[in-house]
Amino acid sequence: MTINDCGVEILNNKSYLIENLVEKSHENGMKIVGDNKDTRCMPKIWKNRITSCGFNGILGIGDQCEPDIRGNVIDANRKAGIKLCEMATGHIGGTSKEDLQMFIKQLPLP
Repeated sequence: MTINDCGVEILNNKSYLIENLVEKSHENGMKIVGDNKDTRCMPKIWKNRITSCGFNGILGIGDQCEPDIRGNVIDANRKAGIKLCEMATGHIGGTSKEDLQMFIKQLPLP
């Protein structure tokens, strides 16, 4: 995804974003919003490259926002690489071999 307002926007769901390229977004590369009290926003954001965005690489907003952010390359953004605000929490880390194997087991079968 290149030259967008916001590259990816996730609203109150449990999406899987794996191995994407988001670059030159005018705003945030990825925006994750968890503001619905009835559901938790828990996307898995793994092995993406987010670069040269006008604001943050990844922005998480809301008290129901709980992203799992691992193994991403985030660089050359104008503000933060990853910003969690308004009570958002998340797991931010690398990808060990054990982490990747656990993640693959959680994926739904086609």
